[in-house]
Amino acid sequence: MNLDKLRTDWFITTGSTHNICQDYVITGRTDQLVYTIVADGCSSSPRSEIGAKFLALSAESILLNYDAYSIRCFPYDKLGQLIIEKAATMRRALGVDFALDATLGLLISDGKDIRSYMYGDGCLIVITKHYTYAHTGFYTLNAPYYLSYYLDRERHTSYVTMHEQQDYEYPRRYSRQYVRRADSVEWEHESHDFNYYEPHEYYSPDWRDVQAVMITTDGLESFRAPGQETLGFTAVVEQATAFKNWQGAFLKRRFNKMLLEYNNNNIKPTDDLAAAVIINEECI
Repeated sequence: MNLDKLRTDWFITTGSTHNICQDYVITGRTDQLVYTIVADGCSSSPRSEIGAKFLALSAESILLNYDAYSIRCFPYDKLGQLIIEKAATMRRALGVDFALDATLGLLISDGKDIRSYMYGDGCLIVITKHYTYAHTGFYTLNAPYYLSYYLDRERHTSYVTMHEQQDYEYPRRYSRQYVRRADSVEWEHESHDFNYYEPHEYYSPDWRDVQAVMITTDGLESFRAPGQETLGFTAVVEQATAFKNWQGAFLKRRFNKMLLEYNNNNIKPTDDLAAAVIINEECI
């Protein structure tokens, strides 16, 4: 995988039930890395749209200030702690109060593979020559474990206690994984559950065949018409990845067309949606 052959694109939109977009997206590259970052501020936390931006900018700062080998060697928890601690330092320097409660998703490539790190819920889509893989994760009580809980032991304890009061032994993260082979129209499906603190990461195992890896906030699962059930995840994935070509701002074109077609049927994302992708031009 040639780093020079990796390219990024992004898309963001405000959900129909939101007045302010609480999602944020960044894409970039250095001479050692190509990366994308998405963040989703918690709707119930004060001014978390600012916190989402700070978390994403903190993550970018880490990627810009460490070499590729160090980034690859950081354990999942260590990387998350570096990001949230830097975001908290930035907030203190600004002297303004806002919540850092936000989910965070990163795609990082140093040319050896494409890796994802997800802190909280979100969606991941991997497109290869042989199959499409789609993953979505969610938490018990619809309450993601935020990196900001690392900073406050009391809030961490409250998070665990909240689940115990609802008769959960402990918080869980649930993973739904779907695979559609290139020669099939059917999706294979399996589900797993994990302790809330277990690493939520993915490494492309057959990276030589990877055409694209996309990461999104959980707004990808919020498409619905008024009074109707939310659209099925794989149906939205099929629309989101129906690229006619990979040229230019291909992700923006595809998502704008998808939103237009859905809107014609009165279907809208109720939640904010941020998406970013890395494509491998050697495989397309």
